Amino acid sequence: MSRILPAMLLALVCIAAPLAAAEAPDAKAAKAPDVKAINDSFDKSIVKVLYHLRYDQGVAPGQGYRPWRGGGNYSNENSAREALQDERPLTSSGFLLAGDLVVTDDPMLEDRFISRIEVEASGKRYAAVPEKFALSNRGLFLRLEAPVEGGVAVKFDAEAEGPYYVVRRHWTSDDWSMELKPLEETFAIDKSGQQYAMSASGGLVATGSGVAVGAVMSRVRRVETPWKGSPLEWPTMDAAEFTAKLENIRQAAASGLLAVTIKLRLHTSRRDESYYYRGGSQGEQRTEIEAVGVLLAPGKVLVLSDLSRRDTARIESMTVSCGEASADLSIDGALKRFSGILASFEGDLEGAKAVTPADIKLAEEVETLLVADRLSLDKFARDEHFLRARVPGDSVGFKGLGWPHPSSGAGNAFLFTLDGKLAAIPLALRKTLRMGGQRDYDYGYRDKQFLAMPMRRLEEMRSDMSEYVDADYKPLSEEESKRLAWLGIEAQGLDIDLARAQNVSLATRGGEVGGIISHVYKGSPAEAAGVETGDVLVRFEIPGQAKPVDFKPGETQSMQFPWAQLDQVPDIYFERLPRPWPSRDNTLTKFLTQVGIGKKVTAVFLRKGEERRIDFVLQLGPRDFASAAKFEDKETGLTVKNVTYEARHYFHMDDSDSGVAVAEIKPGSKASVAGLKPCEIITQVSGKPVANIEEFKKALADGGELPLTVQRMSQSRVVRLPLEPKAQKEEKAAPEETSSEKTAPEEADEEEPLPVPAE
Repeated sequence: MSRILPAMLLALVCIAAPLAAAEAPDAKAAKAPDVKAINDSFDKSIVKVLYHLRYDQGVAPGQGYRPWRGGGNYSNENSAREALQDERPLTSSGFLLAGDLVVTDDPMLEDRFISRIEVEASGKRYAAVPEKFALSNRGLFLRLEAPVEGGVAVKFDAEAEGPYYVVRRHWTSDDWSMELKPLEETFAIDKSGQQYAMSASGGLVATGSGVAVGAVMSRVRRVETPWKGSPLEWPTMDAAEFTAKLENIRQAAASGLLAVTIKLRLHTSRRDESYYYRGGSQGEQRTEIEAVGVLLAPGKVLVLSDLSRRDTARIESMTVSCGEASADLSIDGALKRFSGILASFEGDLEGAKAVTPADIKLAEEVETLLVADRLSLDKFARDEHFLRARVPGDSVGFKGLGWPHPSSGAGNAFLFTLDGKLAAIPLALRKTLRMGGQRDYDYGYRDKQFLAMPMRRLEEMRSDMSEYVDADYKPLSEEESKRLAWLGIEAQGLDIDLARAQNVSLATRGGEVGGIISHVYKGSPAEAAGVETGDVLVRFEIPGQAKPVDFKPGETQSMQFPWAQLDQVPDIYFERLPRPWPSRDNTLTKFLTQVGIGKKVTAVFLRKGEERRIDFVLQLGPRDFASAAKFEDKETGLTVKNVTYEARHYFHMDDSDSGVAVAEIKPGSKASVAGLKPCEIITQVSGKPVANIEEFKKALADGGELPLTVQRMSQSRVVRLPLEPKAQKEEKAAPEETSSEKTAPEEADEEEPLPVPAE
């Protein structure tokens, strides 16, 4: 598989053309390579390298990890997985530098997946172990248990003239075939003056007559990186020294990459919208999340989390841990386009030490040996695996920037330099905002797009908080989190016939997108902007997001409120009944709330086929039924709420109409026995109108048998609610007020009752 040409090379000044022009006469005169001579020259030198693989902890190479954006070259992990499934070793081509020394391209797999390495030559196999690694390309040097019988070490003539060819062998069972490709180097130079070369493939480099000239294990390299002559002259690091470096990096990771525990409230804030609450999305039901926190500076942590704005609002606490020590985190904001939360803690955290960022440009460190740390952790365990990694280049990506592509096996990992400095962290792009139920095709088959964020780029972002950090990503109280953004409209979906009738079939793609406005609330932003019933809302445009968001009303609830059968519904099932009016927590308000209060959006409407663009600064809507104030009377088991705007619209109530809505009735309570039902409107108590819950509470204060005037749709009736008289309540309470021994039981009586388990 050919590796993606680094994007930076596309923008560089290519000097291949003049070089090609200068060599054109020689190229025309050059003879075709003598394939047989080349094969005969290296028949006793090229060997087969076999990596015998295994599962570790039940997983294969690459399982449980997401690849980097764009992929880079991650074929080794894919090939290793296929080899495991086919019950065969992963093979590669290498050649002898000495009787018992082989150089091959480094597969850069985690050591835990390799059970043993063998080298096969002339039908015999030799056990091999890594001895050293090339520092500036993919070379892996293997020491054999014994010299290869009949093997011939390659002799190099760096002065031999081209044209040059890359020589490799491929094996299937006992058969082999030789691959011969022209070196075909392309040269480029960047604005800093750094020159690069790209080869057709990697392997032993020879002339057309079979003279070895050198080797290229990396397809992209710096021009000054030596390739002519013996690989024994390459800069390398011994395996033992590399192991010692790993230990230092492990210590740097243990003190700088910390466990963060995020505790969230259960997403029950919208339960009041529907008694028949089925639960929200998986994200909405999470109550505890474990994440990795990068200690950027003393007291400053970047939490790698993909929490949305709504989930962030549910955060009750965030704790960062290092060993047994821990500290509470407070949120400073979230990265606007990346899945990261900036947080702070006070004081010192024992054992923690801020990471040291590597001030390097990864794209310029082509094939330089790095260390990848695949890390997942929580406050109880740390699962960490280190492996060799390199960056073969980058490509143009998000915001037109060059994003590094780590090599095979380094997907979703932290990249360290050999001196223990953090070079890059794995960050996911935040999903583009969209309506619920709509798929996001921006990232192909993956639901997230991961980038290797260079530390130097992250430091630049942190220095400009206003540009890159959204301070409105913050926890909210339970009451605040219930509030939703709004425009103040009701809409119904389109179909092809309705779209044609409204003259909007082309603009709405045959009614696939868009919704026709069926109601505009008085005093709403939509009314102020001149939106009218019959207008068609097509899409939203969000500053900073290239992709517009198509509007399509969500499906209405399938379970209808059983007004006609309400008297036959047992009170134990009251909790499962839906609200009769549509939920405010719909696709539109969820989307607007996710954009953020105070943010700007442009809504595109159609009126009689003409487009209207209206700018809105999003604001909180008035309290809906889910967030409305409530009064719970424990004696009667009755909970009532103010009649909010969407309920008034459903019941066709004027602003002057009084009443409170029945929100909850405890099974077997006085309210249930009296015959009260969910969603009825109590308009009067003892013949006096009640406009809100405060008036209702005062009306119950005198106690006794109170007549309640109850409205159910167009029907009205009187329900007698028996309460204990006020005088008896005061008589019972008097002794308790003078006795300190009664205080504790009285306080205990005020506690919330335990929830009734759902059937």
